[in-house]
Amino acid sequence: MHTVFIAFVALLVLFVIWRYIATATGSKRIWQGIYAEVEPVIAALKAGQNPLPGEVERLACSPQTRSVIYRALREIGQDNLFPNDQARLDLIALSDLVVWLMHPNELAAVPDSIELVKEISRTEGEPLEEYKFFIFKFREAQSANSPIPEWMAGIAGPYWENDAGECAPPGVFSRFENIDKYEPEEHLRITEEMILRKLR
Repeated sequence: MHTVFIAFVALLVLFVIWRYIATATGSKRIWQGIYAEVEPVIAALKAGQNPLPGEVERLACSPQTRSVIYRALREIGQDNLFPNDQARLDLIALSDLVVWLMHPNELAAVPDSIELVKEISRTEGEPLEEYKFFIFKFREAQSANSPIPEWMAGIAGPYWENDAGECAPPGVFSRFENIDKYEPEEHLRITEEMILRKLR
């Protein structure tokens, strides 16, 4: 019995190690693909050259790369090249959520559709500062297993007013629940509580 227990524990440890490696490998693969698209633009600008015509606009219009190219341009002081119509905070938040969903342990794909449901503003601190959460609904593409995909809730935030930050905020997450199960505020409350429990 003791030998069986030790074998079970050993298998459990191996499974945890495998999941950690798989998660890290999947995340690395996603980011390598994104940076492969963004890096030529940043490298050209750092070298004092112009990127290919239309390349910044193409990356800014793509949910997979929008938030990454935006922050990369800000970092090198070239954010004036980023299209104003793509710099809205809700669009950066949408992009952050799409990148999160692309991870193999999450949706493992860019959602077929994604839409903003509600912007929730809060204030805190001294002096008071406003920050925002964005509640989205998204769904997968139709498939044999999902002929009529349901709209699921996703959250991105907090974002301070007119500041997308240097990286995606900690509250980019989805529990993959139907958007109609709760009101947007309740989706946010439940997700916040879940994230806080994980951080304890």
